[in-house]
Amino acid sequence: MEPVSTETAMKILAQNHLLVLSRVCARWYDIVLGTPALWSNVELQFPLWDETPYEPTDFDKLMRVLAKVLERGRSIPLSVFIDTGGITPYASTRPNCLITALASKVY
Repeated sequence: MEPVSTETAMKILAQNHLLVLSRVCARWYDIVLGTPALWSNVELQFPLWDETPYEPTDFDKLMRVLAKVLERGRSIPLSVFIDTGGITPYASTRPNCLITALASKVY
């Protein structure tokens, strides 16, 4: 799989396609944000794991986006895709924070 940019990876995580649909009208907004099953897929692409291009505020934004996606999914089971780009997840603190946030949804 071809690596994606950090910006694209953040859009994938934020489920940007759903956010675009939510802007069609008030009814679609209510449907998109009120349907947890739409938010049940979580994709963490490699650039989100890489610590080098990030400022601390960028990582805070990443964690806020992940928290919002998990919140919108409510208690629906998640399908999680993690692409580490070949790095060892234990080589940095970022994966541990992301996995901890995901683990909060394990029942």
